[in-house]
Amino acid sequence: MTNDAASGRGVAHTYGKLDREYGMRMFTMAPEDDGPVFMVNYMKYKEVADYGADSDEKVSGREADDRYAPVDVLARIGAQVVFHGDVLDQRGNTDTRWDRIGVVRYATHRSFVEMERRDDFKEKHVHKAAGMDRTFVIGCQPRAGVEPGDYRSDDKGRGVVAVGAHRSPDGSSLGAIVAALESARAHAATHGASTGQWFDCEGTIMGDGRAFGIVTFDRYPDLESWRRARAAIDADPACAVFADPARCDFYNVAVEPALDRITRR
Repeated sequence: MTNDAASGRGVAHTYGKLDREYGMRMFTMAPEDDGPVFMVNYMKYKEVADYGADSDEKVSGREADDRYAPVDVLARIGAQVVFHGDVLDQRGNTDTRWDRIGVVRYATHRSFVEMERRDDFKEKHVHKAAGMDRTFVIGCQPRAGVEPGDYRSDDKGRGVVAVGAHRSPDGSSLGAIVAALESARAHAATHGASTGQWFDCEGTIMGDGRAFGIVTFDRYPDLESWRRARAAIDADPACAVFADPARCDFYNVAVEPALDRITRR
């Protein structure tokens, strides 16, 4: 896996830092050890897409990413989009205001890495490169004890899904973060939320060098329910770790899902 598009082995990534160690680990997995991986994408778009000095394209970064949408390529390699939607509001870290969340389930880790070498993917990737300002692509596995289902539901029920990516900057607080998330469940349930799916993070293949520990998906009836729940969580001493950036660095975004096969299965 490479940043050098000219090598013929992959595409250029101008919107984040590639974790080569994680990429090589995925690429060299023995077939008997390989299996599905969920790639959770946090996306921030350029205001105006950049197709290069010789282009007269005048579209937004979001529009460029809509052109990217490699659904056909994903189908050819046995992958599927399982979540997709626009961000309505955000809590936690605000160094980046995210625009969209997407999740793709790949049949194997190796298929994710090899996708970047495909000509049909490279043809589409030019639009992502033009429109994306920055992104996190977090490799995840469903937490133990949670039935993952088959992720083929077409249920597009309305609602808001809270997507949270959490990490322990000091390297010792992940347990405290999980405990606080468990405490936060009570407040979420009081405001009508249901726990959809939580994931353990394997690695962040694209980002800024930070490695996340847990990603959560929880469905709320509407945006105001999510906001009221977040206010209650912020006031709960059992959830105080969320207020300490030295112990918990997190992005919690409220998403209006266009497609949700994670909390609706």
